Amino acid sequence: MGKATSSVFSRYSNFELLVKLLFLLSTRSKFFIRIIEKALTPKFLDRRWVSKLIQNTVYRIFLVGETIPEVRDYTNARNAPNKKFMVDYCVEGAQTESDIRANFDTYSDLINQQWSDNVAVVIKPSSLSFDEELLSGEVSTQHMDLMDKLCALAASKGILLFIDAEQSWYQGTIHKIEMEMIRKYNRQSAIIFATYQMYLKDTLNILKRDLEESKKEGFHLGVKMVRGAYLESENDRALQNGYESPVCESKEHTDTSFNEGAQLALDDSISVCFATHNQYSCSLVSDHLLKSASQDYKVSFAHLHGMAEDLYSTLSQEDFVIYTYVPFGPIRQSIPYLLRRIQENSGVQNQGKQETRLILKELKQRLF
Repeated sequence: MGKATSSVFSRYSNFELLVKLLFLLSTRSKFFIRIIEKALTPKFLDRRWVSKLIQNTVYRIFLVGETIPEVRDYTNARNAPNKKFMVDYCVEGAQTESDIRANFDTYSDLINQQWSDNVAVVIKPSSLSFDEELLSGEVSTQHMDLMDKLCALAASKGILLFIDAEQSWYQGTIHKIEMEMIRKYNRQSAIIFATYQMYLKDTLNILKRDLEESKKEGFHLGVKMVRGAYLESENDRALQNGYESPVCESKEHTDTSFNEGAQLALDDSISVCFATHNQYSCSLVSDHLLKSASQDYKVSFAHLHGMAEDLYSTLSQEDFVIYTYVPFGPIRQSIPYLLRRIQENSGVQNQGKQETRLILKELKQRLF
């Protein structure tokens, strides 16, 4: 992989670059991280000036807007060869039946949009069911039918549908749901994708099992491979409830799990999307593909909007299929997503320093 250049930020205004720069600098300090996290609580968001400040800074960095038309403007402005988008409506943890129906309608509207073939849709299972269902292991027939209708609609439209992963205490139920959908709709090709969180100790074995079952039963396993985004809540809950954390003991163990999973997926030539901001993992996969006798177009990469843009600018130069994860939604419903992004940025200091250098370089070229 070659070196990225600051041109990756050419679409940003000077103000947007300054906001992004200030955010990256603030994530080096736990004090400023706590201030941002506190500002995202309902008590402070009720203050109009705080809400406005968040919407024009942190929200603007990580989300593309509140509505589907704003998502369309974003994707149209960034359309390019091998460039694709995973559109995510940032809602989770439904509280009422009306919440579930509203979320279902939004997902349906997303799938029914007249997208080109460069857009996929992300579904958050907790937005279509209640906590107690996911915890019990049994989702109601009514809520299961909603998931089935969305998968059927996506299959009829030829739109890939990525079922998002959530906290480990929900994930057992979620994985049952997504595997049922995969068995039903992935008979000819991978339309429905399950998300595998490789920072969980048992995920590598689950992936191995699912690969074997796909061979035996004749369905196409669709995989989105991530490290995981719930580290703090996973460890906190384990500590509070007195059980061993399900998360790998160290970042090195997580890296090993991800890279071994990546090799398994590549060896089996399945449809897989590597959603990672880790440069070594991206290099591992890209080197494998470049050395292959033929390009495997069932393999893609993905990064979050507002993150790892320099790394993915480099990957795009190699003509790999690149997804940008495109979240949207009202600011209050997006708080859990924003908090995870803040925590994630605080844990990737080396990448943050690289991005800071590139932004400073871009600003210097523009202003001096």
